[in-house]
Amino acid sequence: MKEKYDFCIIAGGTNERMGINYPKTLIRIDDELVLMRIVRQIKPYANNIFVCGSNKYKDHFLEAEKKLTDVTFFHFSSIDNSQDYPNGNIETVYQLLHSATLTKKIFLVWCDIYMTSHLIIEEMLDNYEENCDFLIPTIHKKDPFGYLLLDKNEKAVGIEYRKYKPTHVGHSDQNIFLCDTQKIKNAIKPTMKKKEYNFLKIIGHLEKVEYYETKYPVKSFNFVQDVMKISNDTCVYDHALDDKKCKCKKNKKIFYYSIMTKKCSCKKFIGGTTTTSLNLKNGTLYNIDEMWITLSTSKTWDYKVDIDESVGPGEDLEIDVTKVKGTFDALIYDNEDEIYHEYHDFEPNDLETTWELKGKEFVQGKHGNNPEHNGGSSKKVRSDRKERLRPQLKN
Repeated sequence: MKEKYDFCIIAGGTNERMGINYPKTLIRIDDELVLMRIVRQIKPYANNIFVCGSNKYKDHFLEAEKKLTDVTFFHFSSIDNSQDYPNGNIETVYQLLHSATLTKKIFLVWCDIYMTSHLIIEEMLDNYEENCDFLIPTIHKKDPFGYLLLDKNEKAVGIEYRKYKPTHVGHSDQNIFLCDTQKIKNAIKPTMKKKEYNFLKIIGHLEKVEYYETKYPVKSFNFVQDVMKISNDTCVYDHALDDKKCKCKKNKKIFYYSIMTKKCSCKKFIGGTTTTSLNLKNGTLYNIDEMWITLSTSKTWDYKVDIDESVGPGEDLEIDVTKVKGTFDALIYDNEDEIYHEYHDFEPNDLETTWELKGKEFVQGKHGNNPEHNGGSSKKVRSDRKERLRPQLKN
């Protein structure tokens, strides 16, 4: 029997992309909590199991803690105590490393994965070399969400993401890693000094990072649709550990369980789909500094999209579309050129997990005056009459 190491399940996120107000690991897939499934699959290989969540969602883990008596739960805030959840998974891992006595090697497991086989653990142990700092099982895939940066010798030297630098193909990690505990403890400090909150940025501070192509890829989920792809009979509960099953007959795929009403109800979304947010790709020639969407029949721009930073051509942005119930129009503002750009007649069924904003503009004014942008009123208005925009869906 191979040596057993500690397993650390990282669950400190706020789940904004998923659009839920509880930990993703408490989603129920195929009538089993994701957390329970992970614990069940890693347990034969584990010395100890730690679950690292946030104080923000501490109460949601109470039932899990009662059932998983042999698992240790931690709940962290940000290191500076400015908020009740860590700044990224790097702060979660950092606090874990300083809160528990761990084995010399540890497995780090992101909480939002559906492991297709426990054999990925055995495979990682077989591929691990004693002097390795960080082992990453990967799959080689098209248009990966995240991928390894390799030097001319095919050595892993960093991590990059489609949002910032898309690539046609790349080695995509599987959200589970086998690490040298002391080495990552040393590497995490200089990474955090650079204000990097993504734990995988430590790859650039480690000497020996190994990767291989796994035979047992996991299924990860960031959006509701990702869960639906894993299972056609999935329940997403507010209080997922409740033994009661969803009894709604209209839709067996995605449900929310209300603790207050104790009733299961199908949550309605645009076009009959079950999406609260989606990944928008900027297919225009302009920066998106601000954005508004509204129903095509409205006389005003009703909903402003939250944008933290400018989204350049070809870059990605996650937007919330829960308020849109019919055909809608979009308006963007480019601070650099001080110009509004307006697009019309999107159909609800155009919105899926990924949607590309591209096409030609329409004459402005259908929805009254343009909303005021952060820098004040628009100085220029582009009013070229152009054809109807049709979003492009990605596979």
